[in-house]
Amino acid sequence: GKFPSDSSEIKPPKGDWEIYVFCRASLINASVPNGAAALYESVKAWRNFQIKGDPTQALTKFGFATVQQAEKDLPKRNNSKTQLPFRPNVVFTVMESMSGDIFNSHDALINNTLGALDRALEDAVVFRKAVSIENGTFPSLEGLLFDTPLNPISQSAYGRKELSFSQVRAFKEAGYRTIFLTGCPEPWRQINDTFKFYGFEEIYGQAAIGEKFPNAEKSPWGIGDKWMFKFAEDLLKEAEGTGRPVFIMMLSTTNHPPFKVPDGEQVSKVDLNKLPKNINIEGSYDGNMEMLLKTYQYAANSLGNFILDLKNNGWLKNTIVAATGDHNARMRYQSEGNWHHVFGVPVLFWIPDQQLKSSADTDKWVSHRDIIPTLLAMSTGKVLGNEKGRNLFAKDIEEGAVSFIGWSGAGFVIGKPGMVTLNGKNLECYNWQDDKLIKAERCSKEQETMGKEARAQRAISEFIVRKGLNE
Repeated sequence: GKFPSDSSEIKPPKGDWEIYVFCRASLINASVPNGAAALYESVKAWRNFQIKGDPTQALTKFGFATVQQAEKDLPKRNNSKTQLPFRPNVVFTVMESMSGDIFNSHDALINNTLGALDRALEDAVVFRKAVSIENGTFPSLEGLLFDTPLNPISQSAYGRKELSFSQVRAFKEAGYRTIFLTGCPEPWRQINDTFKFYGFEEIYGQAAIGEKFPNAEKSPWGIGDKWMFKFAEDLLKEAEGTGRPVFIMMLSTTNHPPFKVPDGEQVSKVDLNKLPKNINIEGSYDGNMEMLLKTYQYAANSLGNFILDLKNNGWLKNTIVAATGDHNARMRYQSEGNWHHVFGVPVLFWIPDQQLKSSADTDKWVSHRDIIPTLLAMSTGKVLGNEKGRNLFAKDIEEGAVSFIGWSGAGFVIGKPGMVTLNGKNLECYNWQDDKLIKAERCSKEQETMGKEARAQRAISEFIVRKGLNE
């Protein structure tokens, strides 16, 4: 239940792992399990993930008897209005392995990790101090959609339930055309079937993108990010013609092993020596970090060109765009105290309101949990409960970015006062020492406040999910 200590490097937590073997033969890569094997895997998954028991267990393990008792520890928010005077299109793109450290290591001449995104950032609100909700693609994706500390949900017995706690439903209820778009094959994790139960009206993936752009190269993980963004531009063009606003959530795929820049495209120079010194480069992804940086650059460049196209078409005037990484890249970090690096991702916003842009406190720590509440507040005016993430453009938001990553037992909260881990009823605190997090002998008053608020959010979030799954 504690962060590792006296360790030469941070290693992945124990647990179940998926192993993928890629073959040069496209027939084998495209093959599916036989009926017996598929049935066995389905039954095993169904048995392994059923959330049983009274939902109140989510509260009692954090020291609360009732939801009402936990609500007393929730942060107090003023919920200042940030809704735009019109209904904008909303685009939320989740970039595969968009590491915060690689993002911040960009140097246009020596280590060009951003490409066209560097120019696009001139119009962006950039939160460089940010952490992911989980530490894997699908756990983070479900965490964003459901605000859940429990996963997998869509891969379980509950995968085809109309889940009331899906945060995407609010866009659909507000009249938005809701779309999930990804460069990976549509049957990946059965998203083509399950995501329609969570508020998405349409799901598009590699097959749909490849049909529109037949010359695009396909890889074991899908189609190049450039083509996904071009497909999204066409969807936005359709929205301009219909007058109905669109919510598009995207998941990119290129920056994923086996690393390869798609379509033979040329990329600019990268330099591993520009990465932070706390990264064990030789021990990261079998030493193939140079190719990782090149695919990172390709993906970021694709996002940047997408933003610049929206700007040139005049669509940034009526579109909100948010972008983040699903998790950090596949890197190992030296020694303890670097958890904010291990789980670090950038969080970016492009919004058509100069006053709101200038009001954002980009020095605050933020989390994946804050993105959808922010988008909903600006586009629909819907204010989520204080147990959810924050609206990052509201006035005087509380300190602390909450993550559900289970390394520390049940998650952590990080902010200017330091970091607090959420281990049941106990709070364990860490202080800033330059860019390191060092174990504190006791929690400060600010850390206790931040930790108690985060613990209440964590408990109620799990309670909502457990209750919703058993309805």
